[in-house]
Amino acid sequence: MASPIAVWAPAQIQTTVGQKLVLAPVSGPPAVSGQLHASILAAQPKDPGRQLTLRTPKQIQSDGSGAILLASATELAHPDPMSDLTLLALSKQANADWLLMGEIIQDGASRRRSQSEAATGQAADPHAAIANGRLSVVWRLYDVKAGKPVIDHTMVIDTDSSIQKHPDLAGLAGSEPTLLTTAAGREVWSLLAPNIRRTEIEIAQPWGLPGSRQTRQANELAAVGRWPEATSRWEQVLSDHPRQHAAQHNLAIAAVAAQDFSLARERIHKALRQRNSQHYRHTATWIETRQREYYTAFGLPTPSEGWAVTNPWASEFSAPREQ
Repeated sequence: MASPIAVWAPAQIQTTVGQKLVLAPVSGPPAVSGQLHASILAAQPKDPGRQLTLRTPKQIQSDGSGAILLASATELAHPDPMSDLTLLALSKQANADWLLMGEIIQDGASRRRSQSEAATGQAADPHAAIANGRLSVVWRLYDVKAGKPVIDHTMVIDTDSSIQKHPDLAGLAGSEPTLLTTAAGREVWSLLAPNIRRTEIEIAQPWGLPGSRQTRQANELAAVGRWPEATSRWEQVLSDHPRQHAAQHNLAIAAVAAQDFSLARERIHKALRQRNSQHYRHTATWIETRQREYYTAFGLPTPSEGWAVTNPWASEFSAPREQ
């Protein structure tokens, strides 16, 4: 029985937590690029453990910590948008660690339409950068101190997956550009900071042992994401029926949902002592893998209990089924 669970994952390309990041204006049709830029600023992580200093070129100029050094004669006539070299120089003046630049990718028809609108002075079409319900953006991250790009990453955001991943955006389904730019603004931070990833894990379905029916009832709560309620019921089952190893196994997964990995590993080891099944061994590996990701995401030292999966006895384990 698969249940949804949210787990922490490391930054996909480079962590900027605790560092200084300059966000350049996004290149592309202004109606969409402006929305995307605003969405990124609004979605900036501010919770403990994910904070960073975020600046824009305009903020750097306005507070006097940097002055524009135009890179070419062309920029003297057309300083907006700034070139990579100019943005990099401005970021160095502000003593930033990273510079992030983004460019919206348009298909041929959308690009020609945008160019035509710009030439005739027509109002920009907010759908100009949206093709088949998708928004595509190429992100380039610069190491400011080294003065060079470290990675290019293409991000494709579509309507259906955005609503699935961010259910609160369903109300924006009638305004596709706003929905896609809001989702993209959030997804940018998964590239640069620890982020929550939703997955599924197989919980145990017991039969025969005392407490099996109550355990399965708690499983139904976990299956719809109601982990606190399921946890309370599994704990009651285990209190009444200490031999109910399925409840012990499922409580180990619930501890992962609460980021209590030491408790999760303690509980899965107890379940394994009661029933040494392949399912439970897979779960033990899954728990430690999630713990490794969490510790990597937040730069934590090796836990006092160490990493069991690196031992020879654990080589038979394999990752459990995820969807």
